[in-house]
Amino acid sequence: MDKPFFIGQRSLAILGKEPRRQTLVAFDLPADAVLRPREAHLILDGGEIAGRVTSTCFSPTLGRCIGLALVTPAVAERKRLRIRIDKGEEIEAAITQAPFYDRDGERQRLVQEKPVAEAIRPRAAVTCARRSPIEAAFAAAPPARSAGSLRLRLEDLSPRERFGCKGPAAEAWLAAAGFTVPRAPNSAQVDSSGVLVARLATAEFLIEAVEGGAERVAAARGQLGSAARPAGVYPVARADLVIDISGTHLNPLLRQVCSVDFAPLLESRAATSGPVTLTSMIGVSVVALVREDSEREPVLTLWVDPSFAHYFWTTVLQVARDLGAVTVNEYSGAGRFSAPSQAIHQRG
Repeated sequence: MDKPFFIGQRSLAILGKEPRRQTLVAFDLPADAVLRPREAHLILDGGEIAGRVTSTCFSPTLGRCIGLALVTPAVAERKRLRIRIDKGEEIEAAITQAPFYDRDGERQRLVQEKPVAEAIRPRAAVTCARRSPIEAAFAAAPPARSAGSLRLRLEDLSPRERFGCKGPAAEAWLAAAGFTVPRAPNSAQVDSSGVLVARLATAEFLIEAVEGGAERVAAARGQLGSAARPAGVYPVARADLVIDISGTHLNPLLRQVCSVDFAPLLESRAATSGPVTLTSMIGVSVVALVREDSEREPVLTLWVDPSFAHYFWTTVLQVARDLGAVTVNEYSGAGRFSAPSQAIHQRG
């Protein structure tokens, strides 16, 4: 409203003088609540309708059901809501402050206070400098045990050194820096130093140290984040959850979590190159690459948005466990198939 003019400003000024009829409030339920409200369930005040639920969901981070509701100003000033759910049953929810999580913005404060160039500047420690979005999942993992005949193997590769870039001059800049750049969109190539370059679109690239070359990748990322950044090349933030999946039940796993048929790619894989697939798995957008390991077995690498890391990891792991014996390896920095420092095994 401080702007000199914008479309709808006069209407908002008129409405602002009128008494508010409804207010949006946040609410949550106890962690042990069995009955949960759904969208459009009614808010009651002394037996009268005083509003409705607009949205609800279960928060894995908070371990409870959370939601939003439009209610009368009188109800909004209270501490609890009375909600009528299915079959006339009623439950109580506590009115809470929004946002539900990270209210002070501590988890993003460091990113906000630093310019982009500083945020992607190379760090002193190159190897394993990154933190995995799911590293907490390994903190409680038991020591490795014999898993018998393994059907699936999952490895967290998120700490590997990587960066992204795009722009009309990105391809020429990468080639001048000594990287092997694939010519076709949606394809990837690993050079002799162990650096993977994936062409995600005509002029967007993902560069990652998969089997070596971490120093080269870090140096290029540093140039991209410095004042000497070449014209026509722009940094793309890459803080992905990266997972390698292999084993005899790889294709059955993919059939349960993705609508794309990966069977032809699993049969025609190569060790140093392959097509990149941009698709969705369990409702999350992923970048997928099928390659061949040192034993000439297919390996699927997935790059996943870190915002969905917890949901994606736990769901895929559960599907894998249902299919049989599983091992889960934490990245050690010694290579793609290094010995696990900790592992989770479950006999199917």
